[in-house]
Amino acid sequence: QAEQGINVYPNPFRGAAHIDLNLEKGSDVRIELYDLSGKMVDLANMGFQFGGTNTMVYQPGTDLLDGIYLMKVITETKSYTQKVVYRN
Repeated sequence: QAEQGINVYPNPFRGAAHIDLNLEKGSDVRIELYDLSGKMVDLANMGFQFGGTNTMVYQPGTDLLDGIYLMKVITETKSYTQKVVYRN
């Protein structure tokens, strides 16, 4: 179930995930990935994204184990959390 304002696909993902993000105004965006224990396992700065619909490509900067993660997409004014499944 996608949270309003964000869509992550494919899910499950392997290698890279695409993230559609709707922004009311331009913002710096970062992605934090957490395992289910709450430990941050990856951080990616996606740079400045313009207002409107943006499609970003997220590639984990670290070797991930297969499993379920919480992806947090953080803008200057909001954060969105999406459950994602990673498969090698």
